[in-house]
Amino acid sequence: MHLRTTSVPLYPFVLAIALTLTTPAHASMARPVVEVLEQLGKLAGRAPSRTAGEALEAAYRAQGHVALEAAQHGGLDLVEAAARHGEGVMQLATHVPEAARYVAAQPQQALALATRWGEDAVRLEARVPGMAEETARQFGRAELTVLRGAPPADLFRLNGYAAHAHSLQTKAALLQGWKREGSAFLDKLDKHKALILTTGLTLSMIKVADGMEDAIRDIPRAVPQAIHALFSRLGDGGKIALIALAMGLSLALALRVWLHRRAASSSR
Repeated sequence: MHLRTTSVPLYPFVLAIALTLTTPAHASMARPVVEVLEQLGKLAGRAPSRTAGEALEAAYRAQGHVALEAAQHGGLDLVEAAARHGEGVMQLATHVPEAARYVAAQPQQALALATRWGEDAVRLEARVPGMAEETARQFGRAELTVLRGAPPADLFRLNGYAAHAHSLQTKAALLQGWKREGSAFLDKLDKHKALILTTGLTLSMIKVADGMEDAIRDIPRAVPQAIHALFSRLGDGGKIALIALAMGLSLALALRVWLHRRAASSSR
């Protein structure tokens, strides 16, 4: 006689047993916490650890249902990160639930970023990885409230032009132009990118919508400033090479003028 066996999903039972065995005072845990842990475990395909359960329980007692909502955004990785790195992880995730997965993946980086530049920097980093730190350095913490929603291509261009700005006033004008016109303003600057990269970004170049007349007027002042900035960054070897290059170009130009005059006099 053969007994017929029925296939029954074992995971829910395994998870329930794991929670019971690994979580101390399981019976005293709030029911919403247990339910969220079960959901997170099913999605992750593994049972939550004892410390993860304790971290979520502590966050729930301190912050209420927003902690559970943050955990649902960030997944089991978030709760486990909180168990490893402290309650600050869950606190940050409850404040920036849209960045919960980033906080879960890079908890130490996210906490450090929030400490230096605030929660808007965390929101920006979660949306456009690698851009928050540079954007905050170029434009300041206060401007991240607006810049955290900028298109990635705009952020890249804004940071690039800000790095070539002659002054803080020029940076401020650059940002105001973008706030006023958005990507269209940067498109206008792109037409003169070669000049900006050569001489730097000046206030008159911000008025690029009026044409190149103002920008050209700044070249006599901008070029020496750009050369001085370049020269100051070079080491002794680089300075010698730059001077030698300049002398060589001057000699070549003088020789060309002399040959041209000699050819002209010979043809007479």
